[in-house]
Parts: sequence; structure tokens; C-alpha cells
Amino acid sequence: MATLQTETLNGAFPAPIVTTPKCYLRPYDPRDAPAASSLANDAEVVRFLRDRFPHPYTLEDSQTFIKSTLEAKPVVDFAIFATTPGGGGEGEFAGGLGLTPGRDVQSRTWELGYWIGQKFWGQGIATMAVQAFVRWAFQTFPELHRIQAEAYHMNVGSMRVLEKAGFTKDGVMRGAACKKGVVIVSF
Repeated sequence: MATLQTETLNGAFPAPIVTTPKCYLRPYDPRDAPAASSLANDAEVVRFLRDRFPHPYTLEDSQTFIKSTLEAKPVVDFAIFATTPGGGGEGEFAGGLGLTPGRDVQSRTWELGYWIGQKFWGQGIATMAVQAFVRWAFQTFPELHRIQAEAYHMNVGSMRVLEKAGFTKDGVMRGAACKKGVVIVSF
């Protein structure tokens, strides 16, 4: 199993695991909590996420989640930082992504989850982050055989991200999810 050093040296943030022209991914740091809670506390962002992602999303929620990611073995949840061309490597917190390892006979199939703040939608950041992260995951975890993701039928943007990132639709799960009392279709 891969492990990452998540302690900071002299106050520096953890090193990126992946860098693309539009973003970089790195382990969360406790100092990310205010930015994460600010972006995640958006009904439009949460609308397409699992119910375990709370709304409203408070600073305490963010701090608790970040603490859990840093204690996980292996580390499988990372922060997404949008970069600007010529920005000198500086980035702005844009969202998060991670993997949930499968269990039992599906232990080699892991589920990808991601979210991105609304101000970063439509810029290709999520697509680049997902593409790069999936490559990193297969290189880092040799036991991994398959990565899968779900998108709800009304989340056209996420379906497009997954398609552009190379995912293929395996099927339609009618009535498999219920969000805020409404039974929905998942792909």
C-alpha cells in the first residue's frame, strides 16, 4: 500500500501528488478547512453529492473531514487546487476528490468521488483532476483493478467530466438512489 507524508515541514503545505496545466492535487492540510467549508457550503454543489456530505457544510465539518483524511491509511482523499497560467505554482482551493476502496469480492474495484466549487465549474479543472488522479491511483495502488463512479441523471456536467476523463457508461441504475425524498436515476 502507498503512504504519503502528510506532516508539514517548516509550515510548508504537503507536496502535490499530481500537477496538470489547470490544477494540482495534494493531501489536505488543516489550513484548507476555511476554504473548503466556504466552497462546499453551497446547495448547488451538495445537490449532486451523497447524503453523507452535510449541508450546511460548516467549518467544523471541514475540520473533521480533513482530520479523518490525514489519519487514513492509505491516504485516498485529496484537495484540488486551481492554478492560473504564470501563477508561480500558487493555487486556489477548488474542491476535492478521493477513492473509496471496495470490500469483499469487490476489493479491487474502488469508487471515485469528487466535487468542485461552483466558481470553478466549466473550466476543465474537474476533468483534468479526474484524469490525472485516476492515472496516479493505478500507478500507486497495484491491487487496484477498476475505478468506477456514479453520476445522477440530472448532473450532466459530472457525466461529461467522466466521459472526457475516459470513463465509459456501464449501465443505468433506475430508482437506485433517493436524494431529498426523490428517487433518481444513476449512471
